[in-house]
Amino acid sequence: MAKVAPPLGVGLQPARGPEDRNGAIASARALDHLDVVRGIAAVTVVVGHIRGLFFADWANLPNQSRTPVVALLYFLTGLGRQAVMVFFVLSGFFIGWSVIGSMRSGRWSWPGYLVRRLTRLGIVLLPALLLTAFWDLAGIALFGAHSAYLGGRPGDAVLTFRVIDYLSPQVFLGNLFFLQGIDHIPTFGSNAPLWSLSYEFWYYMLFPLMASVFVVHGPVRWAFAVVAGLILIFIGPSLAVYYLTWLLGVGIVLTALMLGTRRRILAAWAMAPASVIFGVGLVVGERRLIWGADGFLAVACAIFLTAIIFQRSFAPWSTRLGQLYSTAARRLAGCSYTLYLVHLPILIFLRAAFGRGGPWILNGGNLTLALIILLLVFGYALAVASVTESHTDQLRQWVLRRIPSLA
Repeated sequence: MAKVAPPLGVGLQPARGPEDRNGAIASARALDHLDVVRGIAAVTVVVGHIRGLFFADWANLPNQSRTPVVALLYFLTGLGRQAVMVFFVLSGFFIGWSVIGSMRSGRWSWPGYLVRRLTRLGIVLLPALLLTAFWDLAGIALFGAHSAYLGGRPGDAVLTFRVIDYLSPQVFLGNLFFLQGIDHIPTFGSNAPLWSLSYEFWYYMLFPLMASVFVVHGPVRWAFAVVAGLILIFIGPSLAVYYLTWLLGVGIVLTALMLGTRRRILAAWAMAPASVIFGVGLVVGERRLIWGADGFLAVACAIFLTAIIFQRSFAPWSTRLGQLYSTAARRLAGCSYTLYLVHLPILIFLRAAFGRGGPWILNGGNLTLALIILLLVFGYALAVASVTESHTDQLRQWVLRRIPSLA
């Protein structure tokens, strides 16, 4: 099965208001657009898994089914790699904004930063691991003979490994402490999206260390550099390479700080060409038309997001439609992390329960069934988010009350 996209992992919602009043890099409108982008990216990952789990691969479709419309649908539901780039660049932007802003204002604190990041990741991660164990063990008990849980050849099985082999306490703890993908530790159970959390966590650790090298004076700066170097060695080349993509988001922050209000002039003409460049990046990333397609797509994504962030209008939404857009954007983004982290085990359970007839052909009836599955999984994620992700601030305040020195 194709590698899935990582979550946005962004636990930060910067102050929403006019730039001239609070020095914000992005306006409230721009933040709404970014919320929509990350929400769509998360839904794209789920849709891609629904197609991969329930529908026949393009290569196995009969010739009469390979119409232009079907080809377009397969293209739009195969953008997981592109979502990876969007997630990483957005994550780098938000975390970079937070870290650089707090360091510039003298409010930086390692304990406070760690509390914010760990509560943001952990409040969904632990329930997601427990839910993974529940759905996998239930699926194995009910449908253990199904290829969804047994593994096998890539063309015949949902997963290429036996799920039961990855449900051990050791793997559980490895994923809980963000070690999946490092030192041969696999993702827990059937929840392949967990691989990306180790990327996010170690990037969260790396960037403040590297930024401190340029902010802190004296020999201690070299201690930060040494620790950052040791982390890069520890996480290995794969994670280190994608860190460059994550840093493109930080580059947006630095560019905004250098340009100041002049970026509004840039945004006046940049949106159209940036959209074209991003569209080309989607095609390049999907078809692998050039060497280094991931890097090209990441740069194209950064250019596109920069055009959104640098938009000229900093006025609040004044229309009813604009206010509804803002509310919908925030709610969609508010459950995107949970949606990403909990959707695959229940999808595989449903695949084992209702997918015994073989892969589906793309037609109106099967598309309706896929839409029902999408709505069911989205509702499930909303329910989980209502008791996890939506209480991130409360958990953070609870930790700070228990350990006041961290504040």
